[in-house]
Amino acid sequence: MMSTFDLNELMEAAEQLGNQINDSNEVKRYLELKKEIHTNAEAQMLIKSFEKVKEDFEETKRFGIFHPNYHEAKEKMEYYQEKLNDHPLIGEYFKTEQQIEQLLFQVSHLIARSVSKEIKVPNDLITRKKR
Repeated sequence: MMSTFDLNELMEAAEQLGNQINDSNEVKRYLELKKEIHTNAEAQMLIKSFEKVKEDFEETKRFGIFHPNYHEAKEKMEYYQEKLNDHPLIGEYFKTEQQIEQLLFQVSHLIARSVSKEIKVPNDLITRKKR
């Protein structure tokens, strides 16, 4: 059983680790990009267009491939997703987000494995859902 003193030390170490992650270049750049995207008219217009197309696709997806506009809506959504990825700010934002996700995965994996080999952690990032 863990003593209160050990638990306090653990909580302080966890807070320090969280602060170090928040102070990392990746998180700083991520937050900068988020602000830039919010103030960039072209990026905002592209995001709003994508959200509308995605909403339309979700509506057709309810009926699956039997919906008369399913394939058209899917292709349009994929087209706009590609446009988002190709936009300089948004594309860099997505890449930076993936770097942070990988960092957090590595930290959680390291912590879990230091506790026990039997602790379940997410599979390798390769098997994770890609954007």
